[in-house]
Amino acid sequence: MNILEKYTENLAVKKNLLQSTIEAYKLDINEYLEFLKAKNIDILDTDEKIFNEYFSDVEKNYKVATFNRKYSTIRGFYKFLLKNRYIEKIFEYKISKDKISSKNNSKSEIVFRKKEYQDFINSLSDNFNEMRLMLISKMIVEYKISLVNIFEIQIKDLIKYNFQKIIIVRNNKIISYDINNEMEKELRNYYEKYASEKRFLFGVYGKSTFISDLKRYNLDFKTLKNCMQEDEKDLIENIRKIYFEIGIGDK
Repeated sequence: MNILEKYTENLAVKKNLLQSTIEAYKLDINEYLEFLKAKNIDILDTDEKIFNEYFSDVEKNYKVATFNRKYSTIRGFYKFLLKNRYIEKIFEYKISKDKISSKNNSKSEIVFRKKEYQDFINSLSDNFNEMRLMLISKMIVEYKISLVNIFEIQIKDLIKYNFQKIIIVRNNKIISYDINNEMEKELRNYYEKYASEKRFLFGVYGKSTFISDLKRYNLDFKTLKNCMQEDEKDLIENIRKIYFEIGIGDK
């Protein structure tokens, strides 16, 4: 079994991803492996220079959303290699300022869809900075918690409710969010590793630093906040499909 097969098996077993999603991952990774093969380079022998060369080409030839997907997918593969001690370092590529400017000035806002979001989450490791980034991103996207409230989460409230709820106390009001088992485990893990001595879950970490950290992954806060929203064309098409299936309207 080669390394890619081990990785995709890991996605199927531990991440419980659909086979169609796994195949999409494999397409992006195989494209990268073909690039390396053409240069007679094994993925275990890559360096930052060759990594940046590949993503420089991707940046030039694809839209930002596609770039983000490919980057997150391949970085997730590198994360697996690092975790299993095949390599000693994960590389980073910074998107050009011109590309960021073009993205921000675009009239048609980029929609960060479910797959791109999941790729981003899967690309994050369990070190302190990336686990914190992952938890905050999930709170924003999956639980619609505002950044102001996220940084008000106190350890004592999580412990009080046995990590089964996210509790925020603001202006003498209690806001409660029920969470799934996965988030419960992630919160416990983060607390035990990094926050057991703190008052607030994320300490003195704040909005401006979080937004700055997102940029390292070629993401901005607005794009993340609007994650997985359907654009108007997709929404109309989905409504048409539903109407057709229940016998009203035409395809």
